[in-house]
Amino acid sequence: MRENCTSGTVWGVPGNRHSYHDLGKIDVMNMTRWIFSLSFTIGMFWLLGFLLEPIGQEEPSILTLSVLSVLVGAIFSFCLFKRSPNFLKTYPESYISSTKYYILSMVASYFLLVPLFALVSYLSVRIFGDIDHHESGILIGLFAIWFPLWWFVPVGLTIGWIFYKRKCTL
Repeated sequence: MRENCTSGTVWGVPGNRHSYHDLGKIDVMNMTRWIFSLSFTIGMFWLLGFLLEPIGQEEPSILTLSVLSVLVGAIFSFCLFKRSPNFLKTYPESYISSTKYYILSMVASYFLLVPLFALVSYLSVRIFGDIDHHESGILIGLFAIWFPLWWFVPVGLTIGWIFYKRKCTL
């Protein structure tokens, strides 16, 4: 049924020579959305672990955290993509590479998230814990360096897309 692309038919559809080549292309927007959703879900796994442990007075199981993070990630991503259908959309007619904006923004977002999470962890220990405890400095430092590793991808993709969209619409 499938014929050569130069014959004028592809998959039995006459005059649709270029559709075969389109089947092999990867949609950049969809791949970026999958990366965003997956990294958001992984970030939610760690965030829910920190939030649910004090509430339940014990460490939640990995299965519970996995199911909750997948649900939250899927619902959030679905609502985000439904409400903003152009989120992470690329503009091929502009000839501006979105990859450059995404990578630079992800690197920058990690370094922007480190002081933010340091402040959040410091305030959390100050309000809910004992700031004078000998391990509180270690907790704040680890939280500030480690937690942005799970959030720099979705934050960086969002920031990169905002700058990319602004550059393309000028």
